[in-house]
Amino acid sequence: MNLYKSLFCCAILLLTSSCARKDFVKRIGVSYDEVLDSRLDVDKSYDTVPISVLDWDEAYERLLKHNASYKQFSYSITSLEEEKKKLLITELSPSVYSFVGLSQGISSLANISSDDINARFVVSFRIPNPIHLYSKAYTYELQLYQMTQNLELTKRRLTVSLFNLFLRQAALAKQEVELREDEQKAKLLNPESQIKALISAKKKALDIEDAKKSHRIAINTLLGSVGGNWYLDYKSLPKVSYASKLDQMGVEDGFGLLALRISAVNLEASLLGLKRAKMDILPDFNIGINNPTLYSSDSSSSFALDPKEIDMYSSMSKSYRFDGSFSKNLKSAEDRVALTRQQLKLNMESENVRVEKVIATYRLLLEQKMNLETELALRKKQIPLSGAVDGVIAHWKLLDQIGESIEGVKRQLQQIDLEFWVWDDPAWSD
Repeated sequence: MNLYKSLFCCAILLLTSSCARKDFVKRIGVSYDEVLDSRLDVDKSYDTVPISVLDWDEAYERLLKHNASYKQFSYSITSLEEEKKKLLITELSPSVYSFVGLSQGISSLANISSDDINARFVVSFRIPNPIHLYSKAYTYELQLYQMTQNLELTKRRLTVSLFNLFLRQAALAKQEVELREDEQKAKLLNPESQIKALISAKKKALDIEDAKKSHRIAINTLLGSVGGNWYLDYKSLPKVSYASKLDQMGVEDGFGLLALRISAVNLEASLLGLKRAKMDILPDFNIGINNPTLYSSDSSSSFALDPKEIDMYSSMSKSYRFDGSFSKNLKSAEDRVALTRQQLKLNMESENVRVEKVIATYRLLLEQKMNLETELALRKKQIPLSGAVDGVIAHWKLLDQIGESIEGVKRQLQQIDLEFWVWDDPAWSD
């Protein structure tokens, strides 16, 4: 009989394994078909989706609603807030356990009656340790604060990425205008020079087309719009410039407050570890309630909870080791706090030096831009109205070079402006 039972169990296990394999093959096939259909849809629609124009406000709104990393971060905060709200309910709510037993063996399953089934439902009450409950609640608050500050930093950096995509759109538009000008100029050249110029223009056109495709993918990735075909209206960009605020970039002016809040979280986390290490010497205060039976099939009564069966008790316990582990853990926690404070001060010192260097570079670029603009204005007044054609062409080329240098300086200034923008708390207060 035992042999038959063993063979029966083995057959059940083999059947279960076979069913799992069959179900997997079926379900992975369905998933593959779904992915394949999605790929075909993307291939078909990529070149047929009409261009839609997005201004800055619309793009920023889409960024906060559909960006994958921002949504995931926000969802994590929402989940943690829900956990915090349920903390007290979870800790205090009773649990009901059921126990079912058979008085007959497996060989007699066909002859089982209700008298052979023993069922019992037991209520389990929990009263959490007040210190542990406070510690959990405090940890939730710390985590929420940390995640909220990191979410704000993520939002600002994503916004800067979006700003750069608008700038990239402007650069692509300028390249397309220059390409059309090159094609028009090529038509005025002699046949041999015209062929070379047109070949160069075609290569430039291919490069621009590749850049536009990469730009499109970058926009869709940032805005969470699969298959989208957006044209970013760069003329709607807000003005971000700190040229007139270089002497108003201290903490008292609202700069770097987010960085201070993030640093405060790191310090508080280490202080919390020290507090826990100190409290480890205290005994655990336990409050317990016996588990009364809510229902038993052996009893004639129906579902009912007898208050007389509820008995509350409390105790205090603590195991102590005399190997110096408490002192060692406390010393380690104190060292971590000291190291955190030291590292914070070093980071602040390093950041101050870096910011001073960036501000100095910004001032130098402003001066360079002003000098180039002055030179450009003077050169324009000196355009030769007569003389050799080569001299006129050389003068125009020089003007173009100065103009390109000015644009290059402007791009450098804009990137520094965006870096300042991230840490300008008043600018994000709205």
